[in-house]
Amino acid sequence: MSILTSEGLIKDFYGLRAIDKLNISIEKGQIHSLIGPNGSGKTTFINLVTDLFPVTEGKIYFNSTDITNLKPHTQDMEGFHKTSCEGRDKEISEWR
Repeated sequence: MSILTSEGLIKDFYGLRAIDKLNISIEKGQIHSLIGPNGSGKTTFINLVTDLFPVTEGKIYFNSTDITNLKPHTQDMEGFHKTSCEGRDKEISEWR
């Protein structure tokens, strides 16, 4: 069963497409990582999931519930959150 899924996810910044039709399915109970070079959209994807950026097009589902553009304070009640380590350029996201 997928705990986090994106379907046709697109994010544009002022005419620049940062994420283009991303389809991803993260299964419950497995460990996953986002790997890619600088500028490949890893942080942008996390920021879309946590609604720090609005989705241009597409859908994001958490436990089969549409969370596309759902505000962060609501998302935390749904069982996941994003934290940043102070003084480090490392971000930690946790989906339960």
